[in-house]
Amino acid sequence: MALNKNILPGTRIRVKSLKAITSGIGGGPVAPSLRTLDCITIRNVDDPWIEVAGAYIGDTLTVINAPRRVRRVNYCRVETDSGLQGEVFWTELRSNCEEIAND
Repeated sequence: MALNKNILPGTRIRVKSLKAITSGIGGGPVAPSLRTLDCITIRNVDDPWIEVAGAYIGDTLTVINAPRRVRRVNYCRVETDSGLQGEVFWTELRSNCEEIAND
């Protein structure tokens, strides 16, 4: 199930897949090599067009800011387990991650 757009800061999520054709992106015939991502790209907080890290299947992230529009693009700010914060395209995060239940 896709993540809810009302996700709260502090929520822990896990990367479960790396689909390139995500909710709101893609459509039509796509070459097989373009159907998956190498990773979910984590982008620079100050300039979201600069890539700073990647999240892979099994990686966990913490939501810092709920999804919102930044320069006309929907991003969600996350933090990696190593403490790096960055912006992620909301559609990639929403379609490829799952919320981790609190223990």
